[in-house]
Amino acid sequence: MDKTVFDIIGWAGAIGLLTGYLLFSLGKFDKMLWVYHIFNFSSSALLLANAIYTHSGPFIFVNTVWSIIALISIVKEWRKSNKENGA
Repeated sequence: MDKTVFDIIGWAGAIGLLTGYLLFSLGKFDKMLWVYHIFNFSSSALLLANAIYTHSGPFIFVNTVWSIIALISIVKEWRKSNKENGA
């Protein structure tokens, strides 16, 4: 793939991460916290792809950790939801 594709991927990740944070800060995820974590995971994964392409070590580290934290949070919310629904 060429640089333009990875630029678009990076920008999509940046916009997604900031949009998720904005919506979270405005209280839009109060009842659906898992959606916020999905925003975090998918956006950081896109940023990670861009960071790997550009060989940006610190950026790779931050987005790898961010993705892992978001994935753990998604699993926690999923388990919590299943407990509350008796599944």
